[in-house]
Amino acid sequence: MLGAHQRKAAVNLLFVVHWVLTFCFLISAFVVAGTANAGFNVVLTGLMYVAFGVASFLAINRYQSSTLLGSLIGVSGTLTLLSLQTAIFWGQLSNCSRPPRGTIVEHYTCENTSAMQSVCAFAALLFLLQLVITLGGPHPSPRP
Repeated sequence: MLGAHQRKAAVNLLFVVHWVLTFCFLISAFVVAGTANAGFNVVLTGLMYVAFGVASFLAINRYQSSTLLGSLIGVSGTLTLLSLQTAIFWGQLSNCSRPPRGTIVEHYTCENTSAMQSVCAFAALLFLLQLVITLGGPHPSPRP
């Protein structure tokens, strides 16, 4: 069993990995931001990852309470589902095909499929990490 200090260090390590993956996801999100009908959504998802990273760091290291840690677990669960949806959506979207030359399709873009694949990959990795944080992570005990 991990001691309180080791548990906190393990959680902080998970959040460092989360920050690295979030940074990579955000770069990919900015690249595909011009995608019709989906660009804003992926950027907003990236900003939610950033907000979660900041809030979770503060909750674990500064303002521990039972309510805040419970909220953090709930938000982490929601982000887990959002990560899964994002990975599935962008994975499917990366298989798009360009319309024939001279054909114009309203509200449809198929540009930079490799960036779409990277969004899918980082969302899948964030899904797995969020799953560990939510279900199996070494949650620190709140201060009395």
